[in-house]
Amino acid sequence: MRELHRNHAWKMISTIMTRPLRSGEFEKTSVSEAEFQRISSENGFLCENALFGFKYGTLRTEVMLASDSRDEIWMLDFPLSRRTIFDNIPHTSLIVMPSSRDQLEWQLKHAGRTERLTEVLQEYDSHFSHFLKEETLTQDWIIVNTPDKVKETAQIIDGRIRNLVL
Repeated sequence: MRELHRNHAWKMISTIMTRPLRSGEFEKTSVSEAEFQRISSENGFLCENALFGFKYGTLRTEVMLASDSRDEIWMLDFPLSRRTIFDNIPHTSLIVMPSSRDQLEWQLKHAGRTERLTEVLQEYDSHFSHFLKEETLTQDWIIVNTPDKVKETAQIIDGRIRNLVL
């Protein structure tokens, strides 16, 4: 996502969350619990999730702006388990997956994010690993992430998506 944003001018739909930002995060906005609740009570989120003790929300206005855009490409970091929320919103789905459970574990350890390793691997096993085997997806593109080929993968993704939408 960072590569597509930095070097291919893709725009981000920001995730609003109650956890602090991690070093290098640009695609999320950290807010207080009270601010998150205010946005929620005003029906400002298209979707809300509770994950690992924090709340995450996707702003309705940003999704609609991205959906209406015809000359820009937007992306969103979003939980696959909730992807059906976009069924009635025009979009192209691109799902970036690790090539295996072992790769996911390596990435989390390499990024220093082992505090929730067990939870993430359980979630992968129960909700996401089947996407690598599923042949019935018609509206989603599955991209297998290779950590040492980020620039090349981003260039391929950008070229294919631009041919579809612009």
